[in-house]
Amino acid sequence: MSSKKNAKRRLLAAPLLAATLLLTGCAGAELAHLAYATMDTTLSTKLYPAGGRVKIPEELETATPMTYTREFWREDGSGKCVFAGVIVPWERTWVAEINHDGNTTALPPEPGVRAGYVALVNEKRCGSAVPQKIFLVGEQFTGRAILGMGFDGKPFVDKVHSVSSGDVLAMQAQNRPQWFAQSIERLTRLAPTNPAAKAFLAQSQDDLGKLLPAQYAGIQAAVR
Repeated sequence: MSSKKNAKRRLLAAPLLAATLLLTGCAGAELAHLAYATMDTTLSTKLYPAGGRVKIPEELETATPMTYTREFWREDGSGKCVFAGVIVPWERTWVAEINHDGNTTALPPEPGVRAGYVALVNEKRCGSAVPQKIFLVGEQFTGRAILGMGFDGKPFVDKVHSVSSGDVLAMQAQNRPQWFAQSIERLTRLAPTNPAAKAFLAQSQDDLGKLLPAQYAGIQAAVR
């Protein structure tokens, strides 16, 4: 996403953010929530899983192919374009600081424990046009299969589990999600036996060489 588009989107959301400074109490809280929601949709690309409910493995060393759409009224919305990528688990291998009422609690790393899932999207397909290379990333929220959905408690995604994604190519290194490099390392390990992981790396290897130069040799070897 270009810096000009980002600047325009910030301009659209700025009045709401400024207004929150003038209000207190419930009105201020409600407007702050609206401002946050506006920023979420204007500064990111909202993606919705396509194709119905998809079960997602609980194991860390997995990569699940996934397609997404956008809102139908957009130029590249549902029925016009499809966004393709993978869902990958992540684990927290760093200290997390939680601030509450002025108190800070440091949570130690939890390697080997699945903390969540991320969506890595690297292709946009619109009708008969040549597929476009992109690189959107964001956290993928999931549901649990309970009543009427298999009863097994396994994670799944469907159209209600949207992803607020950002263009990782436009992010400065310090602003990239902490799980980004880890997720690419996981795909690199999986590539020899997981076709979805290998296809993703092959499609994005040039971009990954710029984003993660220390991992580039491993990525190249994985897609040979």
